[in-house]
Amino acid sequence: MTDALNSLEPKTRSTEQHGVWTVTNREPITDRVVTFIEGSTEEIVYMTVANLLTEAIIDALQAATERGVTIWLAGMSPAATEKIRQGVPDAKLFDSLWDWADVPAGCLLMADQEKTLASVLVADEGEDGPEPCDETAI
Repeated sequence: MTDALNSLEPKTRSTEQHGVWTVTNREPITDRVVTFIEGSTEEIVYMTVANLLTEAIIDALQAATERGVTIWLAGMSPAATEKIRQGVPDAKLFDSLWDWADVPAGCLLMADQEKTLASVLVADEGEDGPEPCDETAI
């Protein structure tokens, strides 16, 4: 997945074809994550790394639990898990096949078994050389 996302078009584009889209940079990806969470009615499965976990995402997850949506968390670093558990105490933990914190992952979100967002952290190879990691999602 990392290789496929790294080979996508320039990092500032956002396109959609036949229900598949590509989004780059953290703010638009966070907006898409929040939109998916806000639109969910039954179940959310979520994995992320701690530095991508924003208050907007935590607030959206908490609002989802208040609507009766079940939140499932797995494979995250202890810091990310604790941050979500503090804001969303009703979230349920489950075992994952891999430790999400040990791969170049960004996040994985599945909403109502209908929508999925997967992101990876990528190095920005701009004109001035490598920049700190950014995020690309499909």
